[in-house]
Amino acid sequence: MLLRYTRLIFKREHVNSLAWLLILAGLMIVFAPLYQNLFGNAEDLAAMLVIADSPAMVALMGPVYGTTVTPAMAMAQQLLLLMIVAAAIMNIFFIVRHTRADEELGRMEVLRSLPIGRLTSSAATFTSAVVLNLAISLLSFLGLLAVGIDGLTTAGAFSYAFALGTAGIFFAALALLMCQMFSSSRGATTGALALTGFFYMLRGMGDVQGNVLSWISPMGIPLQTFAFYENNLLPLAIMLGLSIAVFAGALVICKRRDLGEGIIPARRGRAKASQLMLSPLGFAWRLSRGSFIGWTIAMLAFGAMYGAVLEMPEFLEIELMQEMLEAAGGMMVGFISVLFLIMAMLSAVPAMICVKRLYKEEKHHRLEQLYARAVPRGKMMLSFMGIAGLFSVIMPLMSALGMYAASTGADLNLSLGDFITGGLNHVPAIWVMLGLCVLLIGLWPKRSALVWVVFGLSFFVNYMGPLAFPPAVADIAPRFTPFGWIPQMPVEAFSAMPLIVLAVLAALLCVIGLLGYKRRDIGL
Repeated sequence: MLLRYTRLIFKREHVNSLAWLLILAGLMIVFAPLYQNLFGNAEDLAAMLVIADSPAMVALMGPVYGTTVTPAMAMAQQLLLLMIVAAAIMNIFFIVRHTRADEELGRMEVLRSLPIGRLTSSAATFTSAVVLNLAISLLSFLGLLAVGIDGLTTAGAFSYAFALGTAGIFFAALALLMCQMFSSSRGATTGALALTGFFYMLRGMGDVQGNVLSWISPMGIPLQTFAFYENNLLPLAIMLGLSIAVFAGALVICKRRDLGEGIIPARRGRAKASQLMLSPLGFAWRLSRGSFIGWTIAMLAFGAMYGAVLEMPEFLEIELMQEMLEAAGGMMVGFISVLFLIMAMLSAVPAMICVKRLYKEEKHHRLEQLYARAVPRGKMMLSFMGIAGLFSVIMPLMSALGMYAASTGADLNLSLGDFITGGLNHVPAIWVMLGLCVLLIGLWPKRSALVWVVFGLSFFVNYMGPLAFPPAVADIAPRFTPFGWIPQMPVEAFSAMPLIVLAVLAALLCVIGLLGYKRRDIGL
């Protein structure tokens, strides 16, 4: 029965699982030759090592090791932690979707009516996550061996790839435990993500201070493999041991708790709804306020970390930075314009999540209760669009303020107004991404995930395009994305026409999507 349940999960997940497999393993394989090209000589590697060993970068990327760094070591030091964070998020959503969310939607009652045990669902879901993580590790391992860059060894590729896999397995077990602790999928997801953030900060403190905290945090233990240098396999064994212990604890709780309940009882709601909840706009804000607070803090912190990097004189010594500065006009402000672009694209993520939350509520059949009353569909969608519009302005603003505050010691000759203008300059491009979300939700809701494909391609083309494509292609490719039409302030002069065109395009997409949403059947 466990095998049948596992097959059912993969049948439901075959698209998502394949996408994550290709993304995580593919990014490792794609980035490997880039590090060979970017840091092909000892001078560039030495300059990179100085920057990477600064407290801000260690807290962000992880510890630096080795006196003579190879491109393979540079890749491991700068990429592994980010891939672990991505794997953690993947596993958290995977586990919650097939355990606590199924209980919430009543699917588990149907499954439990069949001759399966109380632990079958949890065990099969965790088994599926283990298979997925091992597949990602194996594909990454074989892909790295096939690519081959300086300093890459079989032992190093194994420790690097399976450090990612064992970390993913641990966070799958952690998510399963959170599903037993909380009685809702939102609570389980929030709890797991909060612990992930705590482990990330704990690791950052340990790596900066060089103490035992790096070995206490599950985010820091996989990094202690020191891939392509020591290739220490002890951290992998520790992560597997922790995963088994957490998984066993989750099973013990699952066996004793009632279906639909959690160890931490759900908080009682108010007897009467607040005045804010009596309108669609208040409802949309209530669902989005936690995400708004979290992303505001995150964007402020990311901006501050980028701003701290701007104060490092060694930063300009790397050939990669010199090439980027030359492409941007030969000035540090050119690189700042690139940072504005990166932060703007990241700011689009919470805005799109906010709009897509409306379709999530629809899939969970919670909107039917609202639409049964005198609640217009158009007003409901406009409310979510309005909150998402707030996201699209506040997030790049916070990143610009954080960057300005952390770079006050650098001689940039830029005022606070320059930073704010440069950050908000990309808002119309974010609106286009929001418009695409609204269009898909209104006309093709089951294909609304395609917006993430468009976003991923836009991010890759604008961020990695100058490094991955020939110059002729790199100049043209961004034009196929909304972010490629924005003037790169403060290097380029402000131009209102591209912003007006993008705003009109975004409005057109929103209008078509809104009309489609008002006419289509809900839940189909």
